[in-house]
Amino acid sequence: MIDIDILRKQIRKSFSKKRAEHIFGCEKTAALLAAKYGGDKYTVRLCALLHDITKEKNHEEQLKLCKEYGIILDNAELYVPELIHAVTGAHVALHIYGVGLREFDAIRYHTTGRANMTMLEKIIYISDSIEPERSYDGVDDIRKAAMKDLDEAMRLALDRSILFLIKKKKIIHTDTIGARNYLYEKCL
Repeated sequence: MIDIDILRKQIRKSFSKKRAEHIFGCEKTAALLAAKYGGDKYTVRLCALLHDITKEKNHEEQLKLCKEYGIILDNAELYVPELIHAVTGAHVALHIYGVGLREFDAIRYHTTGRANMTMLEKIIYISDSIEPERSYDGVDDIRKAAMKDLDEAMRLALDRSILFLIKKKKIIHTDTIGARNYLYEKCL
């Protein structure tokens, strides 16, 4: 079992102040959502602390990790390099920190989402979206929804993400579309 306090110290030492604040905000938010929805507090804290473990690595370092772990990037990840840290971070969490597959998936899908997400995956995705340092149009609506209905918060967050990507003329990962469609189909 990984000692959360030691992991926090490593993060403070290894990351920029801004990134560390984001990670710790995500951890706090994840713990709140776990208390609300019955998730395992240790597991959500661990995933929140590890979700951006490779985020500050440059593109060349990300590609080196891909090679090291045998990661084959899909087209969206190739065209939107900001997505790669979720994939490499999940592998670092698995191979270096020894997390299990549930935690691997929560870290892996914290940027794109996917259809039929587990409670842990939703908590990490939403925590990353609404932690206290986040400030964007609609974040307060997602925060309010997260305290009432996690699926509604996911729908709002995914819709916002997709609209943002359309405005920026960026590729939308098929997992993001799949996550959104899955949640809306559940409502029908």
